[in-house]
Amino acid sequence: RRMLVTLLLAQGEIDAAAALAEEAALTGSSTAHLMLAHVRMRQGLYPDALGELRKSLELDPYLEVAWAPYLHLLFVMGDPAFVTELDRARAALPDAVTVVAMRGVERAARGAFIDARPLLDEAMARDPRQALVHHYLGLGAMASQDVTRAEDEFR
Repeated sequence: RRMLVTLLLAQGEIDAAAALAEEAALTGSSTAHLMLAHVRMRQGLYPDALGELRKSLELDPYLEVAWAPYLHLLFVMGDPAFVTELDRARAALPDAVTVVAMRGVERAARGAFIDARPLLDEAMARDPRQALVHHYLGLGAMASQDVTRAEDEFR
């Protein structure tokens, strides 16, 4: 089913993908809820996506691929549960790159760039494709007046 949902999304058949993902989520599988969350994000239904991600992580708190979109959504939506959920993620998967990255982002967002920098650098060394981490590294560089580094991070 997951492959078919992926194909339907790639073809722009969002309604068909949603119907299939909804059916799959009825099984109560953590990965089925994750799949439905991705469809909900594509539909722009972010609160619904957040709910599906919560269900997925309640079923399997060690499902690393669910933590990244969950923590990102909580953060960008300004959800007050972000810090608590980040702590929960850290308890389940302390070395996961998403957890390290979002710990750095949380500190940088508070303006604690010196504390954030090692975490953000570690996250980038492990996965350099993280736009949010680049953004906060850029903000930290700007705060320390390192314009060249800031420009590099914002690219």
